[in-house]
Amino acid sequence: GHHTRLPTAQREQLVLERDALDIEWRNLILEENALGDHSRVERIATEKLQMQHVDPSQENIVVQK
Repeated sequence: GHHTRLPTAQREQLVLERDALDIEWRNLILEENALGDHSRVERIATEKLQMQHVDPSQENIVVQK
């Protein structure tokens, strides 16, 4: 609470650490969102466009003559 008085230097150090963690946290969120977007795009493609990943061994290649 307001009864605890941290020394200024210690308080500044904590603020710096908090800021560093805040930046790291935001970067992780951005990374997660980027990964999330990728899987979201894939899911939308699968659902809406009925695109499926095809196993190469199952794939029939049509050669036009």
